[in-house]
Amino acid sequence: MFFSDTTEYALRALTYLAQREGGRVSVRELHDALGIPQKYLGAVMARLVGKGLLCSRRGIGGGFQLVVDPEQLTVFQIADAVQDVSPYAACLMGLPSCSDEAPCALHHLLGPHRDALIAVMHKTTLADLAREAR
Repeated sequence: MFFSDTTEYALRALTYLAQREGGRVSVRELHDALGIPQKYLGAVMARLVGKGLLCSRRGIGGGFQLVVDPEQLTVFQIADAVQDVSPYAACLMGLPSCSDEAPCALHHLLGPHRDALIAVMHKTTLADLAREAR
């Protein structure tokens, strides 16, 4: 289970913004600081604005700014804002019905690890990422 490029870029950009503690940051600054392709990054940031995690302003002094408290925003919520996270909870072999009662061949081997990953995603906040990145 790996994040999509979009989710990785969203996590990196939001972590950078959280470290800035409320300041506006341009796509150009994010691109320069994080090495994320500028056009792709612009699309990711626009998606985050559309999901209500950021606000944006054009022009001099413009850029993107967090509108959600980093202490209240989880990694799961960020991933959910930019990609379909249902595969993280789905059967590891792609079967339509998989449960403890009717498990797939990987259910008991990898299911607990998947569940632990999802729990970490729900528990870890953007503020946690920002502190760890410092």
